[in-house]
Amino acid sequence: MLSTISCPALDEEALTSMVREALGLHSFQIDDWVCASLTGHISNPATGGLYRVAGNGRQRDQRVPFSLILKIAHLPEDAPQGWGSDLIHFGYWKREALAYESGLLEELAPNLKAPRCYEITEQPDGSTWIWLEEIIDDGADTWPIERYGLAALHFGQWQGPYLADRSLPVATWLQTGWLRSWVQHFEFLQNYLRLPDFWEHPLVQAAFPIPVADRVLSLWAERSSWLDLLDRMPLTVCHFDTWRPNLFTNIDSGKQDRTVALDWQCMGLGPAGEVGNLLLTALITLEVSASEAKDLDSAIWESYLKGLQEAGWEGDPRQVRFCYTAYPALRWGLVFPALMILPYVFNENKRAEAEARYGQSIEELLSRWAGALYFLLDLADEARRIAGEL
Repeated sequence: MLSTISCPALDEEALTSMVREALGLHSFQIDDWVCASLTGHISNPATGGLYRVAGNGRQRDQRVPFSLILKIAHLPEDAPQGWGSDLIHFGYWKREALAYESGLLEELAPNLKAPRCYEITEQPDGSTWIWLEEIIDDGADTWPIERYGLAALHFGQWQGPYLADRSLPVATWLQTGWLRSWVQHFEFLQNYLRLPDFWEHPLVQAAFPIPVADRVLSLWAERSSWLDLLDRMPLTVCHFDTWRPNLFTNIDSGKQDRTVALDWQCMGLGPAGEVGNLLLTALITLEVSASEAKDLDSAIWESYLKGLQEAGWEGDPRQVRFCYTAYPALRWGLVFPALMILPYVFNENKRAEAEARYGQSIEELLSRWAGALYFLLDLADEARRIAGEL
């Protein structure tokens, strides 16, 4: 057999069994395979490896190619507290395996799906291997604004029934608390936001002609009351990591454009409106410019609301709009300056990396990220106003 050194040891008999299931060919025999590490796709320390296993085999006399994705979940020795034992911690390492084992990902909505899972196995080293269908992205590398809206529609169609009349699933690992756990984990970042050297740095002052320090610190001061209000909102089932790298376009045999959501490690119960994260991450990753933010907001929000209503939800749109605006404000508004701006201000190596990655000067990049933060803080202002009404 052909395989790369980077790949973990694979059992040929078990691999053959999974490929047969994936292809629906019960007498399929493997001729060769190659295992390649997809290290560029790993950003979560709970992911011990991500691999593409592809090769060829025979079904009788016909040569047939195959491919699978192997995702290894593990608990690193240096994992922060809570990742290994707290099932409602945002980084709980085994949640994706539990999500697939629950069956909740087998049928999401007519136009929203998760990759099919073929097998989950516990390994002697304590890791968990998740064997998944490989999904080929049929969409453009950069989504147009209307495709973001379509993804939001699909999420609304999935989450709406739970807000209408469908019973919520019951499982310990699905309990609420994801966003609160995230905010608590990053509370130490407040200290950096109080550093005068940061806000007075020439690069920061050039990027923010209108200062934002007070607005960010005010958001930190309000976080607990906002989280408490979010906890009182009606619950649905959430992905909790909706951003472009986790969403693929899938054109089925009937030419229907469906959305495939990858990486269910954050799944849990929460209020409707998590697709607000899709809006902000598009700005943070610079896929959409701040000048297009209002158009993107309208596309995502209106489509998401339509999806909820098509699924039978008849509630107060203000509740969902509060969650839609408060969720990205709490998840990113609190940490964005310290995580996305401060490192590039004080670290020349980081500056060079960013300039090489995006092909823009650090001044241009900081200006674009500042535009994203301005818009994010405007969303926070809207959430604050709606919270007063609610």
